[in-house]
Amino acid sequence: FAKAGQYTQHHRPGTIMRIPPEGGRAEVVAWGLRTPNGMGKLADDRFTVSDNQGPWMPAGKISLVKPNTFLGNMPINAEQDAWLKGRHGGQLPSSFEQPLVWTPQELDNSCGGQLWVDDARFGPLSGHLLHSSFGKGWLYYMSLQEIDGQAQASIVSLPHQWDAGVMRIRVNPADGQVYGVGLSGWQGPAGGDDGCLQRLRYTGESAQLVERVAVVPGGLELQFSFGVDRQSASQPDAWEARMWNYLWSARYGSDQFSVLEPGKIGQDMLAVEKVEWIDDRTLRLLIPELTVCNQLSLEMNFLDTQGKRFVEQVYMTINAVP
Repeated sequence: FAKAGQYTQHHRPGTIMRIPPEGGRAEVVAWGLRTPNGMGKLADDRFTVSDNQGPWMPAGKISLVKPNTFLGNMPINAEQDAWLKGRHGGQLPSSFEQPLVWTPQELDNSCGGQLWVDDARFGPLSGHLLHSSFGKGWLYYMSLQEIDGQAQASIVSLPHQWDAGVMRIRVNPADGQVYGVGLSGWQGPAGGDDGCLQRLRYTGESAQLVERVAVVPGGLELQFSFGVDRQSASQPDAWEARMWNYLWSARYGSDQFSVLEPGKIGQDMLAVEKVEWIDDRTLRLLIPELTVCNQLSLEMNFLDTQGKRFVEQVYMTINAVP
């Protein structure tokens, strides 16, 4: 389970802890959490956890829980300071484990929990990690990538407005669909209900999805759930790519900073110089300036092979480039 660190005077700051079946002790697995609001578990039994923007937390994020790692939140009292120094050789850490993906405020202003869905009855979203938003009342699906042991991900919001902020989601083994519960309090969608218990189900109809996003040498590779019109997707205005970094500091949140000009506030516009086709559903974008960055936004606007317009925005964190 995940324990908060920002609003507690406990000697241990925010931690991931593990309790054995017989009880009696709580083992610290990872530390440096501010205000986590939900965990998840991947198909290979590795855990994920979200955290939320605030002091020492530049933006919301979803992290892979690696044993004995620091996740970024600094101590708020002398006891926590001593505890953290004891974990880091007598000094406070100067860096932290980078997340799978950062979630800017416009995407998710208050993160919830995650869910790995592997029930085929859920349709094309089966085999994806889902994420929930307490602040927006949305769900998202993610595409994961590992490069030499370094994990990173893309995240896309789903087009459904839940009646309240979504906190916990689970697959019902009776029907294979996703059920969620949540509430609206200091956060939650505008005009949201006090609470909700809702189902997201697969209707059996086709869906236009970005199934996979991967960083490749010189750019990105994308796979879609539908055939893409090559002429439309090859136009210069079909793609808009921007990247930026955050500043890890004691202030609440962070501005967006240039990756190419460190210290300069603002985003870097990236040129998509070429679209290369692997097949009708898979393409590569040649983006020469693409590099390691906290945040990448990729907007797309083109036609499918049936002439239907597809408009989507993908957010990514790039921790490694092959």
